[in-house]
Amino acid sequence: MALGSIYASNKNESWRDKLETRYVKMVGVLDLHSHIRYAAIKRYFQPASNTVEIGAGIGIMTFAFASHTLGNIVGVIYAAEDLQVALRTLKKSKLPNVTFIQGGLPLLPLEREYYDQVLLIDVLEHVKEDFESLMAINSVLKMGGALIISVPTPDYPTYFGRAYANEVGHLRDGYTIRKLNELLLNSGFETVKWAYHTNALASRLCSLWYRTNLSFAIRHVLAPVSILLSKLDRWSSKKHSCGIVLLARKRSDVL
Repeated sequence: MALGSIYASNKNESWRDKLETRYVKMVGVLDLHSHIRYAAIKRYFQPASNTVEIGAGIGIMTFAFASHTLGNIVGVIYAAEDLQVALRTLKKSKLPNVTFIQGGLPLLPLEREYYDQVLLIDVLEHVKEDFESLMAINSVLKMGGALIISVPTPDYPTYFGRAYANEVGHLRDGYTIRKLNELLLNSGFETVKWAYHTNALASRLCSLWYRTNLSFAIRHVLAPVSILLSKLDRWSSKKHSCGIVLLARKRSDVL
C-alpha cells in the first residue's frame, strides 16, 4: 500500500477529483518529505507486538506501519483537530490494530514499561524539554525495547531556511550525531545503529516543495521523484544530508 493512500478521497465530483484519488492510491500522499522519512524509518522498524508513535500528526506513519507489526500500534497526537482527522480515517479503514489518543511530550498518557517499540519521527526538535521527553519515552518501554528516532541535523536551515524552520515550530536547528548520542545515553538508551537521510538533492527538492507555490502538475511529478530519492538515501553522508535516523534500545542498567 502506498504511503498515505488510506487518505485518498472518495469524491468523484470532477475529473480532477478522480485523478487525485487514483494518484494518491497509486503513489501516496502528496508530501515530499514524508516518503523520504518513511523509507529511513522503515529500515529500522521491527515487527513488534506493541508499538507507539509519539507525535503522530494525522496518523500517516501510524497507518503505514500498522501492517508491519505483529500486534497493535498506537498513535499519540498532540492537536485535537489532527486527532479528529485520524479518527475519521481510522473509522473508514476499519483497521483493528490501530488506536489513536491525544497527548504529547514530556507528559505521556501511556502505560509504563508496556511498549516494545517507540517511533519518534521529527518531533524532538519541536519540544523544549528534549531530555525529559526521552526519559518519559524510556519509562514506557519494556527493558530492551526499541526507540527509532528521526531528527534534523544542524544543516536543516541551510536548505530550508531559518524562516521556514521557525514557521514549522523548530525550537532548535537540529542535532549532531554526537549530541543525539549523548542525550540518549543520559536518558537510559544505547545506540544500536544510525544513518543520515534526506541527502542534498532531496533537501533542495523538499525546500522547493514547501517554500514555493508549485503548480498542481509539478507537485504530481515531484512526488514519485521523492520515492526514488528515498531509495538512494541510504548512501547519504554528513556533508550532504539534513536528517538523522537512529535505532536505540533501553539499557538494562536503568531503573
